[in-house]
Amino acid sequence: MKVDGSTQKKSDEPINGMDMTNFDWTGTDNDGAVNIGLSLLSPKPGKLLVITYWVSQGTQEAHGPELQAIISSLKPAAE
Repeated sequence: MKVDGSTQKKSDEPINGMDMTNFDWTGTDNDGAVNIGLSLLSPKPGKLLVITYWVSQGTQEAHGPELQAIISSLKPAAE
């Protein structure tokens, strides 16, 4: 498996009142071209959630709604 570091993209977005930072890359594995994602989200001060995915290019769109539903379901933790 190989990540192409030159393809890194960073974005920030709010999710249910929390700030989420996303990092995305392309790369390759034994099956061919892949998209790689890493997201960081803090549900409360001092805590961090890490979301990762590694998907074959061309299949990410098929699972986009499910991935978005999972991320959208995250809520801030009670203090």
